[in-house]
Amino acid sequence: MIELARLRPRAGTQALFRFRPVGDQVLVTNHEGRWLLLPPDDFTAYARGEVPPGSALEERLRAHNFLRDGYRVQEAADALRARKSFVHAGPNLHMFVVTLRCNETCVYCHASRANMDATHTDMTEQTANDAIELVMQSTSPFVTIEFQGGEPLVNYAVVQHVVERATRRAAECGKQLEFTMVSNFSLLDDAKLDWLLEHRVQLCTSVDGPEALHDAQRKLPTGDAHQRTIHWVRRINERYRQLGLDPTLYHVEALLTTTRATLPLWKEVVDTYVGMGCRSLFLRPLDPFGFAERTRRRLEYPREDYLRFYRQAVDYMLELNAQGVEILERYAAIFLTKILGGTDPNFLDLRSPAGAGLGALAYDYDGSIYTCDEGRMLAAMGDDGLLRAVPIVQSDPKARRAGVLELAYFEPVAWLDLDRDGHPELLVDELWPEGAFTWIVRVDPSSGELGAQRLCGDAS
Repeated sequence: MIELARLRPRAGTQALFRFRPVGDQVLVTNHEGRWLLLPPDDFTAYARGEVPPGSALEERLRAHNFLRDGYRVQEAADALRARKSFVHAGPNLHMFVVTLRCNETCVYCHASRANMDATHTDMTEQTANDAIELVMQSTSPFVTIEFQGGEPLVNYAVVQHVVERATRRAAECGKQLEFTMVSNFSLLDDAKLDWLLEHRVQLCTSVDGPEALHDAQRKLPTGDAHQRTIHWVRRINERYRQLGLDPTLYHVEALLTTTRATLPLWKEVVDTYVGMGCRSLFLRPLDPFGFAERTRRRLEYPREDYLRFYRQAVDYMLELNAQGVEILERYAAIFLTKILGGTDPNFLDLRSPAGAGLGALAYDYDGSIYTCDEGRMLAAMGDDGLLRAVPIVQSDPKARRAGVLELAYFEPVAWLDLDRDGHPELLVDELWPEGAFTWIVRVDPSSGELGAQRLCGDAS
């Protein structure tokens, strides 16, 4: 481990930087998101303020704005502003929990599902109307309404009402509006699908891998959850093609939740997604919420086991890529976009400040407001809860607490300038991305450039 104190850095020579050993080199980053990989001797010279004038090292450091002398303030400000442009945009993702009722029982569910006869957990049209008005007050010119549950198709009438009313209000307010729905598809039929496609509601589901695993973790009374889901994934994608819609934009996204039973099935999971025609796969670890917390001993696993699973699955996806099969892992794609592209794709769970409250809001069936679908309730709200929420989540203290540097478990490492999330609700067991991110970031010995293991070369 490198200790700056032992290097005795000379003040006033370096611009602000962070560092971390990567392989046999040292990664240095800055606030602009720029980075360099330096041999240990070059890093020592830089840290000590002993870079030879006119040297190739000085030229590299100056080009990436790592030197105090000649530091380009405006250039740094412009780069940081571009990377953090989402900060003042306002919430663009608005999640409507239209019901808690669900006809599927998931072993890890953290949404506090209700039985199918619990109609009191359905969102009413009046609550939906109030939520729509808040959506239209967002300062973001682009807004997405995402229908969640429970199972949102249980309250299909309110889904239709929200789509029709919000479409009218968006036209009146001059906002660009999109709709998505997270559904298990078991209540879908051709008539509903026709209407959803007509109104451009994009559909997302959950697939936990091969049939036996999926049906063991996501249970329908009929015992055919996997079969129904796969049927509708293929049917919806077929309809998108028939309508001539761009398949890069219109295709069913499917989400995986990784339990202990998933870990040895990394190949089968990838094959299942490829077989469905999916172009991407999100290898999500288990969330420490709700039922998952109560059944932790049965479902949870050491993070090292998850990282092993992640490596095996991504390596297999890279092998498939080499054979012409299009499939990518979304975490890796997001990380690499940030690192290699110098831009932020604004994925709310992996950005800083966090997307919770600042980039997203969740409207519960009863009018309560959350910062996100997994966030804790911000306050105990009365009948005017919908009207009181926005000033709370947009207050300056909330924004300050959402910064990554305010999280107790983050050390000031090099990754902070390139990536990391700032999710205050995910303190428990959230050290795992450090391992995943560390594995993704590797040095390709043949090029000396920052990349991902075997994505930028044949590094073993």
